[in-house]
Amino acid sequence: MTALPAALALRRLHLARPDLEGLPEVDVPAGWRLRTFRPGDETAWLNVVTRADTLLRVDHQTFARTFEAAPADLPQRLLFLETPSGETAGTVTAWFGADGRGRVHWLAVDPAWQGRGYGRLLLLACLHHLRALGHRWAFLITEAGRLRAVRLYLRAGFQPE
Repeated sequence: MTALPAALALRRLHLARPDLEGLPEVDVPAGWRLRTFRPGDETAWLNVVTRADTLLRVDHQTFARTFEAAPADLPQRLLFLETPSGETAGTVTAWFGADGRGRVHWLAVDPAWQGRGYGRLLLLACLHHLRALGHRWAFLITEAGRLRAVRLYLRAGFQPE
């Protein structure tokens, strides 16, 4: 597969899912666990996102900037997927936009666990979580260079805005 030119790879895509109805169930494998943020999880988030993200530079300031508007919301909105041994395999945030829309934010799966359906699991968990928090539809912003992610989002009912 040929790599996209850098200018195209970093082109932002805005995708939206018009509703959160009829979502498939989240099937967490036996022994695995979905859990929400706890104080001190900033490092676990950073470790996964840093290893998974090949397009952006991510550091502790990224976490602080991203969530500074509503740090009290992290325990109910930031999700982690843990392996049976307690390793963090992935993360996603059921965030919100300025207009109250639900936002799928910072979905990342550690490269050691990619290609096994955990991105789909996290995406579905996030969408269910957004619906439980009262959101009626969802959006996300990604880069065109994230081809596997874009395919995942399109298959999950997201469409270009």
